[in-house]
Amino acid sequence: MGSRLARGLPCLAVVVMMCLAAQTASAQSFRVQCPQATITHPNASANNAEPAYNGPTVFGSVPVVGTTGGYVTPTSNINGAIKCQQISGGDGLSTMGDGTQIYMFSFGPLSGLADIAAGLPGTQFPNTFNVQYPGTLVRGDPAATDGAMDGSTPGVAVPESAAAFIWNGAVGLTPDIANIVTITNILADGSTYCGPSNGARACGTSAACAFMANTFEGLPLPTDLSVPGAVYCAAADCTAQAGLFATATAKPSSSSASTGQAEVAKLPIDFSGFFLRKYKSPV
Repeated sequence: MGSRLARGLPCLAVVVMMCLAAQTASAQSFRVQCPQATITHPNASANNAEPAYNGPTVFGSVPVVGTTGGYVTPTSNINGAIKCQQISGGDGLSTMGDGTQIYMFSFGPLSGLADIAAGLPGTQFPNTFNVQYPGTLVRGDPAATDGAMDGSTPGVAVPESAAAFIWNGAVGLTPDIANIVTITNILADGSTYCGPSNGARACGTSAACAFMANTFEGLPLPTDLSVPGAVYCAAADCTAQAGLFATATAKPSSSSASTGQAEVAKLPIDFSGFFLRKYKSPV
């Protein structure tokens, strides 16, 4: 049981690192979202306007089926609707009138800008929030497009119908794109995209880490650096070396038997079953 757990963790670690890397990259470019429907407001066609109040919302339970269900959802008199607001945030030091610097963290709106300029709330229904800007936003919008120059020339923002800038969608909206990557595009064990013939590096042959990690060891551990008593495998699964583990027979690293991992079969003290792992993440 312990060995199975130890063998599964390295692949999981790679997946976690890949997820963390993706999160870090997504901080530079993100998708703005305003759902058209939710569990508590399931009717998308009714969420773009505030419905009249006809009494308390009535809820019913969704039965548990496998891993789904087990929550409540409205069945009648669904009150309220969906409204969204995109905001930005930033921090820094601000110098006060007396020269004192204080740390500030502030927020600013990035949706409903025309309404805000007209003195209205910036929250929007999905059919307004999810509309892309038809042109190119310029620095200072909506005031710039409304003709604002200075305090004496504030431009026209009220009434909103007379303003030049009337867009209330979210800044940064981009259209949906088709999925152009399949799981086999990943350079990991089991992928057909590996190897010099595809202009890529080689991949390992592990079944346990297929499409999750590239266990190929391009620079095997030198034989004289092998851990005493360890078994070095030709593939990360180590299935071909099962007999060596059973008999506590060491196998030093070599050009064809090193995955960068050392599975210690026997030590002078009873540490049998002790695992040291090292996997390379997909390139």
